[in-house]
Amino acid sequence: MNIKRSGFHPAAQRDIGDFVEIGLRRTRADLAVVRAAQWASTDRQAATIVAMAVQQRLVHPTAVLARWERTGYAHRRSVLDGVIADVCNGAQSLSELDFAALCRRRGLPEPSRQVLRSGTHGRVYLDVFWDKFNLHVEIQGAQHFQGTAGIDDALRFNDLALGNRAMRSFQIPVLGLRVCPDKFLDQVARAIHEQPRAGAAG
Repeated sequence: MNIKRSGFHPAAQRDIGDFVEIGLRRTRADLAVVRAAQWASTDRQAATIVAMAVQQRLVHPTAVLARWERTGYAHRRSVLDGVIADVCNGAQSLSELDFAALCRRRGLPEPSRQVLRSGTHGRVYLDVFWDKFNLHVEIQGAQHFQGTAGIDDALRFNDLALGNRAMRSFQIPVLGLRVCPDKFLDQVARAIHEQPRAGAAG
């Protein structure tokens, strides 16, 4: 008899994958993370699983990367390719160049990248900046957040920033751009369309 339940995913006995035999027999952590991410209900849930497992040191990031590289078909391949790279190998994560490409696809003005400014502690490089609109965006790597909780925090922060007339500074978590880019780009578009241009009469 074949029983199916919501949230229950039986593994075919002919291909249970790598397992640990010390103590209770169980699937290896790296394989479990990859499987759980693929079985997740949403892309955001999948990103949370990967991020939390790595950030809580339940599994080594290189093990997850290696396991993912050996994984065959995955219906969530396009999302997890980016999420796993962001979480496990920051050097290959989504960058300011990728963000600029997202802006172009939305028909938004292309920003300047790595703009030099003077701060209280010396020189500061801004990830992304629109001089005409006094708009600054920082792309926060996955290491700055625990799981994807920072996504909601960043969205709330950006909404509050929209009420100011001074230079607006947004924080966008890289995982947010992976799993819900339109929500953040909507905020950027709103800021561009509503913000008086630099030098314009207030």
